[in-house]
Amino acid sequence: MDSARTKFTAGSFLLQDEFRNDFGVSIRIGQLIRVGEMIVDGYFGLGIKAMLIRQYAYGYYFYPDSMSFRWYNDEHTPVIKDLVQWYPIIGLGIKLGFGF
Repeated sequence: MDSARTKFTAGSFLLQDEFRNDFGVSIRIGQLIRVGEMIVDGYFGLGIKAMLIRQYAYGYYFYPDSMSFRWYNDEHTPVIKDLVQWYPIIGLGIKLGFGF
């Protein structure tokens, strides 16, 4: 995400670049059933995902379309934040196919 305006917690709008990498692991348990020419695959899975986020925040606007931009640093360099967020992965699905 480059040069994006996102809503900041203080009510202002942050101008930032953001880079994100997702890593995860999950386990799926399922069953494959053949019904005549058709194949039915049903599964259930659980896991965990880590999102590694690096934010480059340059400044903020008080209102979404205003010209009142404020830089965080006088030399216009970004404030860099590294964040890690964890999320559960829950998967449930059915696939239909035709065998030969």
